[in-house]
Amino acid sequence: TRGRIVNCLFTDCNYFNYLITGSGDIVDTTIRNCKPTNGGAAIYPLMLVGGGMIINRCIITNNVTATSALLSMPTWSNVGTIKNTLFAKNNAKHYIVDCGDVDGYSKLTNVTFADNVAPTGALTARNNGNYNGKLTAINCLFYGNSAKDIHCTSKVYTIANCNFAEKDDLNGTGNIYVDPCFKERGEHPYALKGRSPCIDAGQTADWVETDVDIQGTPRIKGRKVDIGCYESVAARGFRMIVR
Repeated sequence: TRGRIVNCLFTDCNYFNYLITGSGDIVDTTIRNCKPTNGGAAIYPLMLVGGGMIINRCIITNNVTATSALLSMPTWSNVGTIKNTLFAKNNAKHYIVDCGDVDGYSKLTNVTFADNVAPTGALTARNNGNYNGKLTAINCLFYGNSAKDIHCTSKVYTIANCNFAEKDDLNGTGNIYVDPCFKERGEHPYALKGRSPCIDAGQTADWVETDVDIQGTPRIKGRKVDIGCYESVAARGFRMIVR
């Protein structure tokens, strides 16, 4: 049976096995300030999600894990989706999100990774010699992370219209490498300023036209969708009509 976690707050939780595990949906939920028990001796990630898991419009911040990844994604031909979600100021032993290396398929759209400490990479998909962790990342924003934004040895990946702190050797289309100009204050410090180069820089597809961002704002407010979990609502110019 698929479970659903909706409109929930997990804060200051101590965990030993998993805080969340299983298959289902996590929507409009905040997970913050959670850490392993026994001074970091936990042997499992904060979140281990199964096939068909959808994480949408979630805020995941200031969490700690002592194992490889903060969030482990699907394995063995399963599909997992993360969209319109913020990962910020988390601390993991190797990765923030691990898409695995055993033929799972992970799709990330409009996800922001910012100011995370993850020595090997904020996001990973790998090849283990026989199988690939398949990865699609579209309209995702990476900035201020401690190491590589994406650690990818998988031979099956698509990375398009994402923003990175600096250029790397991954092949992709429509990617940019700039300061995203976060607001850096208020309740949503990772929202975009009106001058952000990530505004209208995303890849617009049919699914975007009915989607909303992490705050519930309709996805397309300008010519195209923005990069990252926030859609800018700032003025984007004006039209003058002379009669």
